[in-house]
Amino acid sequence: MIRAALHHRHVHDLSAMHGPAGGVTHMKLTFFTKPDCTLCDSAWFVIDKIAPLFGAVVEKVDITTPAHRRWFELYKHDIPVVHLDGNEIFRHKVSETELRRLLEERR
Repeated sequence: MIRAALHHRHVHDLSAMHGPAGGVTHMKLTFFTKPDCTLCDSAWFVIDKIAPLFGAVVEKVDITTPAHRRWFELYKHDIPVVHLDGNEIFRHKVSETELRRLLEERR
């Protein structure tokens, strides 16, 4: 199996938002997934639809790769899992309404 197929970064619109000090900040969603996960497919549909509307950067992390062993141990029975700026916001399912609300709050 090709390593690139096992782990890749999926980055949406990198348009920046301005932070409080006038600096540039990006909201980052981290999507923990694995191959052949139907719950992940459903969750990804929502993230892929909503993240670009807010300029969020999205990283897909395949927990089955050796480089992500710690995430596998943590989430092997709970994926999909989504973090927003390092904080877990979803587990098992992603609510489009709640994702919009959380991203809007970060603007």
